[in-house]
Amino acid sequence: MIYFIIAFLIILLDQGAKYFVTLKYGMGGSLDLIPGILRITYHTNSGGAFSMLDNYTLILTIVSAVVVVGIIVLLIVSKWSGFGKLSLAFILGGAVGNLIDRVILKYVVDMFYPLFVNFAIFNVADIFITIGAVLFILFILFGNKHAGEQKLTPKERKKERLNRKYGPDVDESTISIPADEIKAAEQQLRETADEIEPEGDDVTVVYRNPMVTEADIAAAQKDAEEKKEYSLEDIMREYGHDF
Repeated sequence: MIYFIIAFLIILLDQGAKYFVTLKYGMGGSLDLIPGILRITYHTNSGGAFSMLDNYTLILTIVSAVVVVGIIVLLIVSKWSGFGKLSLAFILGGAVGNLIDRVILKYVVDMFYPLFVNFAIFNVADIFITIGAVLFILFILFGNKHAGEQKLTPKERKKERLNRKYGPDVDESTISIPADEIKAAEQQLRETADEIEPEGDDVTVVYRNPMVTEADIAAAQKDAEEKKEYSLEDIMREYGHDF
């Protein structure tokens, strides 16, 4: 939506400039905006940008309409980066600005007359079309590396970050704990554990609940002994008979 807003603002700027120039200088006259360099004047153009293809208004109107529709479709469906879509927004705003003139007036109003070089008179729409075209070429050459890639959803981006950080086997059901937090937890456990018994490569940590007293432990052991079932062999061993 932001790119359509940009295009709309360009259209307003272009049409506003044309309206002002028509009212101010439509009957003649001009203003040297930068003496010897740039003059503001009123000029009509029945051709394309920078007065190209003069007297082909109908053909240019049809071509402009097709281009406008194509750019709108690209802005909606393409997965291009902001740089690419910004260039399209510039071209769209300029193309629609000139298309409005061709449909309503049958010609385009131009106003910028360069004095330092032999060049066609142009308008605000032409400026943005040119800038947009240059940006689009730069985008195609240097910024289109990910243009064909599908845009990731927030869930997919999260999974991609997990894969880069922890490996491809980590998914959203995996609880990932940073290594420094694990080391800190192990250190705290060693400082508070009652016993640490090495078992080969593993370590068994015995941590007793401070709320459990020795009497509770003894009672639990006695209860376990009372509930234990003894076989005939156990009873014979108790009385000194070995098997």
